[in-house]
Amino acid sequence: MFLDAAESAGTNPFLPGGTVSPAPAPAANLPTPPLVARTGQGEAAYSGTTPGLYGGTQNASTCNNDQIIAYLETNPDPAALWAGVLGIQPAAIRSYLTGLTPVVLRTSTRVTSYGLGRGRAIPSQVVLQAGTSVLVEASGLPRVRCGSGNPLAQPRAASPSSPRPRYRGTPWPGFSPATVIVIAPTTPIGAIIIVDLGRGVVIIRQPGTLNRDAVIAVLPALLRPGDPVLITGRQFPPGTPVIIVYDVPNVTLGIVNSDGAGTVSTSVVVPGESSPGLHLVTAEGGGARNVLPIYVLPPGA
Repeated sequence: MFLDAAESAGTNPFLPGGTVSPAPAPAANLPTPPLVARTGQGEAAYSGTTPGLYGGTQNASTCNNDQIIAYLETNPDPAALWAGVLGIQPAAIRSYLTGLTPVVLRTSTRVTSYGLGRGRAIPSQVVLQAGTSVLVEASGLPRVRCGSGNPLAQPRAASPSSPRPRYRGTPWPGFSPATVIVIAPTTPIGAIIIVDLGRGVVIIRQPGTLNRDAVIAVLPALLRPGDPVLITGRQFPPGTPVIIVYDVPNVTLGIVNSDGAGTVSTSVVVPGESSPGLHLVTAEGGGARNVLPIYVLPPGA
């Protein structure tokens, strides 16, 4: 299994001399990325739509899409191999790549990377370092490594007879097999919820777009209509009625009095007619206001 550092060209790069701007240095106090140490049952697996799994920069790409497209459109033989890995026709390469979403890995992630060698696409089991820029599909599954242009697929299942992989390459500072994850396919939810690496805010990014990023302060919970939501708030005047309001539909979910310390904690329910996407639940009273973002899943997700 190869270790591919974020600043390296990668294993058997498809794109000669591919370059990508380094990801921003993570700001202090970023939300912690999802991570569970291995328990002997293989790497921890996460849905690609897990909030905070990826990072990025608001309204800006961290990938060299145009460079990859230009190379493949002028080199038909590598293009045919590249497209074959991803199950598309070479003529569809441009539309496919522009429909993917640029993000930055926040954890060391194992994938199958297809490099170019000896006139064929060569699959390798690779661990990509946190800080590596990739393109993901609507489900959050990594499909292309930026820089090298290598197409990506889910990793091969670990062999029961070889639970401990042998690594090739120089481990980066802080590397540990116990913190390597895999990303599992899932139903798209209509957004990739990432952390702005430079500012620490949370970005709601529509798949395949960059100029419509919505920004919120904290990672939202993924919920469905009818699910309970725990509302907590503070800095209300003691004993003040606090009204809890949902944005769309604009309905009051409940009224609760703050306690002697000026805090509230109560459970309300996501309205059954709530549409999929980002919503805000506001707790307001006595001149104080607390806002909780939530993300309502589409049916079937």
